Amino acid sequence: MMFRKLAKLVLVAVSGFALYQVFWGLQQLLSRDVRLTLARHTNQGKAGTTLSDVTEHADYTREHTIEDSIERIVYRPKQRRFDTPIVMQHGMWHGAWCWDETFLPYFAEHGYQATALSLRGHAGSEGKIRG
Repeated sequence: MMFRKLAKLVLVAVSGFALYQVFWGLQQLLSRDVRLTLARHTNQGKAGTTLSDVTEHADYTREHTIEDSIERIVYRPKQRRFDTPIVMQHGMWHGAWCWDETFLPYFAEHGYQATALSLRGHAGSEGKIRG
């Protein structure tokens, strides 16, 4: 009986913390002026292309570039079937490379243009992330 009460208490505490996190995140998003955020240029990398590599495959072309210090991997299908491109974004401790061997070729083979970017300070992109 005591174990059940303790389990319920832990469940309530964890649920409350999760709800707090959701509401805190929403408050942070709603308190920002999106127009100002989008107007700021935050890429402080060097201007100009620093790497460009194009590889031809049977069904698609793979382009790997680092332009203005931002790494980009683009798979362009030879026969594009869909107008809307797919953009893949990595999480923490990753880069565009995490989508490169499996997902990007898969979508390109099925007619989508698929792109993956490395955020500043990740993989091939230069710069440190400011806190």
